[in-house]
Amino acid sequence: MENTDLDVDARFIFEFSHSALDDSGAIMLDEAELQTMGAVGSCIIQLKKLIPNDLESKVYLNGGAIHLILKPMEDALQKTMFSNIPERAMQIIDQLNSALSKARANSQSEKPLPLAQVCPDRAYINLQQSLAKATASTGLQMCARVAGKEQALIQPTAEDFSAGREQVTKSKHVDMMVVGLIRNKRKEHELLLSTEEVRVQLPIDSWPWSRIRAALDIKTIFSGTIEKQDVGEPWIATADASLSQQEDAFVTEIGANDGDN
Repeated sequence: MENTDLDVDARFIFEFSHSALDDSGAIMLDEAELQTMGAVGSCIIQLKKLIPNDLESKVYLNGGAIHLILKPMEDALQKTMFSNIPERAMQIIDQLNSALSKARANSQSEKPLPLAQVCPDRAYINLQQSLAKATASTGLQMCARVAGKEQALIQPTAEDFSAGREQVTKSKHVDMMVVGLIRNKRKEHELLLSTEEVRVQLPIDSWPWSRIRAALDIKTIFSGTIEKQDVGEPWIATADASLSQQEDAFVTEIGANDGDN
């Protein structure tokens, strides 16, 4: 393969072992392959959501690490923005560090606030929480290289996210048939339930693709608690909710023996 994609100024590196190759040995990964990679793939997918729409990212497996590389869009007009990639990568790094610093300071205060109050843009905190879990379970380390220089990324731990309980405006238990599965503008999965098409957002940490991919293949029931923070906010599935497939009189829990759960 040609390696022109690797000769760029900004990349995020997810290292899960110390073995390394030069860029000539890199293998490109698509999102379907990332979805099979458990906690590591989940972190990379979440980082991809933070990339501005006028940039694209390419992901490569390179020895014991995965590289997410920022690139300009293929459109000729967008290529003029190539020189801004290092600056825009630094903006992402700064926002990640800022979100984690706020969460850490909050966790160490006498009366921690809900994370939603401390860090309104939850996408950065969600990624940091996933990184903390992946580091604990797999030893994953994330770093960044911009313009050939290593950049400081604060490494998260589970203790950084101790917070006060968020006030849930509304909560209810539902048992509804799944009638649709969509991806929203933030590249998150949502279920459509019953003929009313109630939309329920699925947090990626507890609802990986392997758990929901068969939801439309056979009659499937969503059972459990859904919550929303305020009027106009989306319903969100809680970790204790479940999907079950119904065949005749038998009910089979989806993902009951799935290693992702």
